[in-house]
Amino acid sequence: MQATFAQGGKITDRDVKGLENRYGPLEFNFKYTASKVYQVANDMVLLREEQQGNVPDFSEDKRHYPIFVPTNSVIINRNTYHIPESLKINFVPPNYNIESDFMRVSTSYAKGDGTVKVESIYHLKRAVIPAQGFEDVKKFRDKLDKKNELYIVLKKKSNTAQETEIWIKNQ
Repeated sequence: MQATFAQGGKITDRDVKGLENRYGPLEFNFKYTASKVYQVANDMVLLREEQQGNVPDFSEDKRHYPIFVPTNSVIINRNTYHIPESLKINFVPPNYNIESDFMRVSTSYAKGDGTVKVESIYHLKRAVIPAQGFEDVKKFRDKLDKKNELYIVLKKKSNTAQETEIWIKNQ
């Protein structure tokens, strides 16, 4: 579970509901800490959400058999990134919602005071997709990959006054 849900960190708290029922939804709640999610590039710190591990990559060129998605499931990831005082939020990707015959994915980003909160919802729908529909599945996956390649960008706060920065840029 740690490798799947903790994005390289450590699960600090967990709660599982619904195991006592023979049928119906299961709810897993995890809290984790991860210290190595902040990547440094030049004068920026980059943050990116990890993709959900159970989304098939469909890397082959052609499909000979139907795709069977055996379950209806919803996975909700809520992550809060705590931004150090010395950094400012420079860019947050736009929210998105994409859908296919077997899956709906939505992600929303919210800037707070010293935090960025990200909520990603992966909803798998029970489905059988014929082999002829494989090209549409690949297009969906490519679109999802492009959305997931975007980073939250943090930059170091400047001690220089705004007027001084404008003057320096104009020189």
